[in-house]
Amino acid sequence: MLNKIKIASSFLIVNLFLASSCGDDPKFQFPIDALTVEKVYDIGNANDATDVRIHITLSKDVSSADITEIRAIVVKAGKTITEADIATIVTGNYFSSIPSGDTKDLVIKPISSTKDSDGSPIVNETNYKLYAVAIGKDDAISISGSKEFKLQNRSIYAGNYLGNWNDLGPPGPANTKTTLKIKDDYTGQMFFSADFHAFGFNAQDEIVEMIVNGTVISSFKLQQNIGGYSGKFGPSGCPANGVLSGNFEDDINLVLDQFGWSDCDGSRAVILKFTKQ
Repeated sequence: MLNKIKIASSFLIVNLFLASSCGDDPKFQFPIDALTVEKVYDIGNANDATDVRIHITLSKDVSSADITEIRAIVVKAGKTITEADIATIVTGNYFSSIPSGDTKDLVIKPISSTKDSDGSPIVNETNYKLYAVAIGKDDAISISGSKEFKLQNRSIYAGNYLGNWNDLGPPGPANTKTTLKIKDDYTGQMFFSADFHAFGFNAQDEIVEMIVNGTVISSFKLQQNIGGYSGKFGPSGCPANGVLSGNFEDDINLVLDQFGWSDCDGSRAVILKFTKQ
């Protein structure tokens, strides 16, 4: 009789343990560094939050399906936010976005009424920091590191660009890393290098003059003189020039239509594409 009581008691304890365990599944948590603010761009001159474009990436260990909301929170320079602050920042003092698909790259563009975390308008010539906050299942929260930025009233396509000179051939095909500096007056320099240094023995590889109407590049004038470079056929210096056309396919990507180019490396078809940094 005693053995039967012991067996029954043990069976009851096991069942109680299993029943309680079923209701204690661990809550979802984001991994460390779940999301990163890669870049904050100044893409307009409205003097409000619509001038801001934000590039966010998710870590390889995070799926957009785990995220119910991403908040872009702008704070004044010198301030920080913690997880405890998230619930105290009211709607309107951040911009909310819901990710879709399974991409790791997210682009967020706040609306004009978006304020900073204090409720102040987001305006030009003010030093800010931006945080991205992921809200997930089981109310999990992950806060990115901050990215500093300041909006300015300037030519919206001025700046530094990384790009690629794509020789379609013949000769070719071949790809060359290029960099581009555009000034406020839309003149600038293009370099056949990835680091804004001339490939040839002079200050620049190409002089650029750009005319933009809206997002359409109606004229992209190149004047080339690669100092000290003779190429396959030409004299030392490798001069060439051309007037190209293209467009800004979005806020930051400059694309030139396919064009014919002839210099000391011969004649061939080329496509140029740049991305603003």
